[in-house]
Amino acid sequence: MANVLPISPRLELSFTPPGADGDPPPAYRYKPPTLLQRQAWRARVGSVAGIQAGPAQVRAAVAAGLAKLCEDTVDRDALLGLWDVALAADEAAADIGQRSMAVVDRRAALAEGADPSAIDAELEALQAEAAAVALSEEQLDQLERLDDMLRRHHP
Repeated sequence: MANVLPISPRLELSFTPPGADGDPPPAYRYKPPTLLQRQAWRARVGSVAGIQAGPAQVRAAVAAGLAKLCEDTVDRDALLGLWDVALAADEAAADIGQRSMAVVDRRAALAEGADPSAIDAELEALQAEAAAVALSEEQLDQLERLDDMLRRHHP
Protein backbone atom coordinates (compact mmCIF):
# COMPACT_ATOMS: atom_id res chain seq x y z
CA MET A 1 0.00 0.00 0.00
CA ALA A 2 1.50 3.30 -1.08
CA ASN A 3 1.23 6.40 1.08
CA VAL A 4 0.55 4.48 4.28
CA LEU A 5 2.28 5.93 7.29
CA PRO A 6 4.17 3.50 9.52
CA ILE A 7 2.49 5.06 12.56
CA SER A 8 -0.31 3.32 14.37
CA PRO A 9 -3.56 5.30 14.72
CA ARG A 10 -3.81 3.83 18.21
CA LEU A 11 -0.82 5.87 19.38
CA GLU A 12 -1.40 9.36 20.69
CA LEU A 13 1.49 11.59 19.66
CA SER A 14 2.75 14.86 21.06
CA PHE A 15 3.97 17.77 18.96
CA THR A 16 5.59 21.03 20.03
CA PRO A 17 6.13 23.50 17.18
CA PRO A 18 9.74 24.58 16.66
CA GLY A 19 10.40 27.98 18.24
CA ALA A 20 7.25 27.84 20.36
CA ASP A 21 7.30 30.32 23.23
CA GLY A 22 5.95 29.77 26.70
CA ASP A 23 6.87 28.12 29.92
CA PRO A 24 6.17 25.31 29.31
CA PRO A 25 5.84 25.58 25.50
CA PRO A 26 2.53 24.41 24.02
CA ALA A 27 2.28 20.72 23.26
CA TYR A 28 -0.37 19.43 20.89
CA ARG A 29 -1.63 15.87 21.18
CA TYR A 30 -3.08 14.02 18.23
CA LYS A 31 -3.72 10.57 16.87
CA PRO A 32 -2.67 9.70 13.33
CA PRO A 33 -5.66 9.12 11.03
CA THR A 34 -6.80 5.61 10.26
CA LEU A 35 -6.65 4.23 6.74
CA LEU A 36 -10.35 4.95 6.22
CA GLN A 37 -9.96 8.51 7.51
CA ARG A 38 -7.04 9.11 5.12
CA GLN A 39 -9.04 7.73 2.19
CA ALA A 40 -12.03 9.93 3.08
CA TRP A 41 -9.74 12.96 3.37
CA ARG A 42 -8.16 12.29 -0.06
CA ALA A 43 -11.60 11.83 -1.61
CA ARG A 44 -12.81 15.11 -0.09
CA VAL A 45 -9.72 17.00 -1.28
CA GLY A 46 -10.16 15.50 -4.75
CA SER A 47 -13.82 16.52 -4.86
CA VAL A 48 -13.06 20.09 -3.82
CA ALA A 49 -9.75 20.80 -5.55
CA GLY A 50 -9.74 18.27 -8.35
CA ILE A 51 -7.05 15.72 -8.96
CA GLN A 52 -3.87 16.65 -10.79
CA ALA A 53 -2.88 14.19 -13.48
CA GLY A 54 0.54 12.63 -13.21
CA PRO A 55 3.09 12.41 -16.03
CA ALA A 56 1.88 8.97 -17.15
CA GLN A 57 -1.74 10.15 -17.34
CA VAL A 58 -0.78 13.28 -19.27
CA ARG A 59 1.32 11.21 -21.68
CA ALA A 60 -1.61 8.85 -22.23
CA ALA A 61 -3.87 11.83 -22.99
CA VAL A 62 -1.30 13.22 -25.43
CA ALA A 63 -0.96 9.84 -27.14
CA ALA A 64 -4.76 9.54 -27.41
CA GLY A 65 -5.00 13.05 -28.84
CA LEU A 66 -2.28 12.38 -31.37
CA ALA A 67 -3.96 9.13 -32.38
CA LYS A 68 -7.18 11.03 -33.16
CA LEU A 69 -5.60 14.06 -34.80
CA CYS A 70 -2.63 12.64 -36.70
CA GLU A 71 -3.10 9.90 -39.26
CA ASP A 72 0.57 9.52 -40.21
CA THR A 73 2.17 7.10 -37.74
CA VAL A 74 5.67 8.46 -38.39
CA ASP A 75 4.58 12.01 -37.52
CA ARG A 76 2.61 10.75 -34.53
CA ASP A 77 5.62 8.82 -33.20
CA ALA A 78 7.90 11.84 -33.77
CA LEU A 79 5.54 14.15 -31.86
CA LEU A 80 5.14 11.68 -29.02
CA GLY A 81 8.93 11.32 -28.96
CA LEU A 82 9.23 15.10 -28.68
CA TRP A 83 6.83 15.00 -25.73
CA ASP A 84 8.98 12.32 -24.07
CA VAL A 85 12.18 14.34 -24.68
CA ALA A 86 10.55 17.40 -23.12
CA LEU A 87 9.44 15.40 -20.07
CA ALA A 88 12.92 13.92 -19.66
CA ALA A 89 14.44 17.41 -19.99
CA ASP A 90 12.13 18.73 -17.27
CA GLU A 91 13.05 15.88 -14.94
CA ALA A 92 16.76 16.35 -15.63
CA ALA A 93 16.49 20.11 -15.08
CA ALA A 94 14.76 19.56 -11.73
CA ASP A 95 17.50 17.13 -10.67
CA ILE A 96 20.25 19.53 -11.75
CA GLY A 97 18.48 22.35 -9.90
CA GLN A 98 18.41 20.36 -6.67
CA ARG A 99 22.07 19.45 -6.99
CA SER A 100 22.92 23.08 -7.77
CA MET A 101 21.16 24.29 -4.62
CA ALA A 102 23.25 21.89 -2.54
CA VAL A 103 26.44 23.23 -4.14
CA VAL A 104 25.32 26.84 -3.61
CA ASP A 105 24.63 26.04 0.05
CA ARG A 106 28.11 24.53 0.40
CA ARG A 107 29.61 27.64 -1.20
CA ALA A 108 27.72 29.90 1.21
CA ALA A 109 28.97 27.83 4.16
CA LEU A 110 32.63 28.18 3.16
CA ALA A 111 34.80 29.66 5.83
CA GLU A 112 36.02 33.18 5.19
CA GLY A 113 39.23 33.13 3.21
CA ALA A 114 38.62 29.60 1.85
CA ASP A 115 39.17 29.05 -1.87
CA PRO A 116 35.81 28.57 -3.63
CA SER A 117 37.34 27.60 -6.99
CA ALA A 118 36.49 23.88 -6.66
CA ILE A 119 32.87 24.70 -5.85
CA ASP A 120 32.73 27.27 -8.66
CA ALA A 121 34.01 24.62 -11.07
CA GLU A 122 31.30 22.25 -9.85
CA LEU A 123 28.66 24.94 -10.45
CA GLU A 124 30.00 25.54 -13.97
CA ALA A 125 29.81 21.81 -14.68
CA LEU A 126 26.19 21.78 -13.50
CA GLN A 127 25.41 24.78 -15.72
CA ALA A 128 26.95 22.96 -18.70
CA GLU A 129 24.90 19.86 -17.86
CA ALA A 130 21.74 22.00 -17.72
CA ALA A 131 22.55 23.55 -21.09
CA ALA A 132 23.08 20.07 -22.57
CA VAL A 133 19.63 18.79 -21.54
CA ALA A 134 17.76 21.98 -22.46
CA LEU A 135 15.46 21.82 -25.46
CA SER A 136 16.42 23.69 -28.61
CA GLU A 137 14.40 26.67 -29.84
CA GLU A 138 12.99 24.49 -32.62
CA GLN A 139 11.92 21.80 -30.14
CA LEU A 140 10.31 24.41 -27.88
CA ASP A 141 8.42 25.85 -30.86
CA GLN A 142 7.22 22.39 -31.94
CA LEU A 143 6.18 21.57 -28.39
CA GLU A 144 4.24 24.82 -28.09
CA ARG A 145 2.41 24.14 -31.36
CA LEU A 146 1.67 20.57 -30.26
CA ASP A 147 0.30 21.79 -26.94
CA ASP A 148 -1.84 24.42 -28.69
CA MET A 149 -3.18 21.87 -31.19
CA LEU A 150 -4.08 19.37 -28.46
CA ARG A 151 -5.75 21.99 -26.28
CA ARG A 152 -7.89 23.26 -29.18
CA HIS A 153 -8.85 19.96 -30.79
CA HIS A 154 -8.59 17.31 -28.08
CA PRO A 155 -9.74 18.43 -24.64
